[in-house]
Amino acid sequence: MSGSHAAGHKRSGLGTWLVFLLIAALLTLLLLLGWSVGTGHLSTLLAPGKEGKSLRVGVRSIPTSLDIRKEQDKSVEQILLGNVYETLVSRDEQNQLKPGLAKEWKVSDDGLTYQFTMRNGLHFSNGHSLTAEEAVSSLKATVEGQYLGASELEGLAKVSNSDDQHLTISLSRPRPGLLRALSGRTGIVYDKANSDYGKTAVGSGPFTVSDFSAGQTIGMAKNTSYWGKQASIDKLAFLHYTDNAAMSKALKEGKIQLAIPQAREMNDKLFTGTGLQVRSGQTTEKVLLAYNSGSNSIYADEHMRQGTRHLLDTASIASSQPDAAGPLGGPISPLEPGYEDLTGLFPFDKDKGRRLLSYFSSRYIGTLDLLVPQPYQSLGETISQQLQDNGGLSVKMEVLSQEAVEQRMADGLYTLALMTMDQPEDTDIFAGDSILHYQNRRAQDLYEQVMAASNDQAYQEALKAYAREVSQNAASDWLYTRKSLVVASGKLHDYPVNMVDERLPLAAIRMD
Repeated sequence: MSGSHAAGHKRSGLGTWLVFLLIAALLTLLLLLGWSVGTGHLSTLLAPGKEGKSLRVGVRSIPTSLDIRKEQDKSVEQILLGNVYETLVSRDEQNQLKPGLAKEWKVSDDGLTYQFTMRNGLHFSNGHSLTAEEAVSSLKATVEGQYLGASELEGLAKVSNSDDQHLTISLSRPRPGLLRALSGRTGIVYDKANSDYGKTAVGSGPFTVSDFSAGQTIGMAKNTSYWGKQASIDKLAFLHYTDNAAMSKALKEGKIQLAIPQAREMNDKLFTGTGLQVRSGQTTEKVLLAYNSGSNSIYADEHMRQGTRHLLDTASIASSQPDAAGPLGGPISPLEPGYEDLTGLFPFDKDKGRRLLSYFSSRYIGTLDLLVPQPYQSLGETISQQLQDNGGLSVKMEVLSQEAVEQRMADGLYTLALMTMDQPEDTDIFAGDSILHYQNRRAQDLYEQVMAASNDQAYQEALKAYAREVSQNAASDWLYTRKSLVVASGKLHDYPVNMVDERLPLAAIRMD
């Protein structure tokens, strides 16, 4: 009995050790796989894949929904466009239009009819065919559902397809920005079979969504049945980081290989490290000092607007800002249609600025109320100081949340405000009723010519004329175009650098 008991005890001890070793092995495996950043839930997406190549990308925002039709968060467009979803018309890194799902198109002389020829052999990641019929249903759904981008289809009279390859869009009036609209959300072709856009994304792109944790991670796998050139990366993971410091730490520890930091928070020392590449590109986002030109504001007068522009040294302002790609002199950025360098219209000249302001007494001008969003406090301080030192102006600066600034501007309770503009359609803010209360009959007439253009050449020429008018009339003081930043492992090649805040297509990226 005692021998049997001893043997049983040994077997029991051996079993305990086996259980212990098994648990230890499992814990080790969990540690190797890693935990999702900021979520605490396990995700194999963060670990390099054993099969093929894996890339982990740090971004500052992950959407709470994958429904690109309705989700306001720009990150859903940044991450999904070009990777999962594709559009009728595409854009290159210089923001030039190029063929997308449509291999070619023709526009009638009157600008009212667009005829598209779809590529052959298109299909969604689930195997369903993608034809002109799906493009028609997608455009109709955008208008009927009033999804984001529906306003860019105003004037749509009819959309139809004669067969699987040919699509026709008919307009009731010219819409010169239509092709560019079709290179964004408006031009996405959806699979009608998708019934849960918030959690799944069925596209025709080089990747498919394999994992989604709202606000935290998006995982992707290579679409092995992609109709175009196959991606060289087999797995992608987009991870949310709350600040640049956390992103920098993850890069240096090898938890991510590519990062899109917030340029406004950039610190030169933050991303220095062995093997890291820091590259800057351009965006279409503009930072400007907006004037309240309402009838009760001193900035209703052109002398005040022009004088203020001469008082500010915008070249030095742009060179001192961490998110500036370069100075800007008008409402259109270098990557947008109709751009012209207008920085020479109002060179820094404090004597001329003071002469223009001498039309008014200091008592009449009073104290200027400057609204500044919190991330731009240092820029607001620079502007306040220059206005005081160069023009003798009294400035009261209020640092507020972005939401509070927008509300105050909407209510007309401001004199000056720092703001950003990004969308091409924002250009019309100087052509009619807006939060700036700027009224200029000539600018309005010129913008009507912009919208009536029937071809791209006429469109760009009209945009240039409009931009020059509002700049010469000092509708605002455009300070600079924002830059984008990309930090990458030295093993990565062929990744985009321009407009990565707007879209981040990674099918072409190569990894050593």
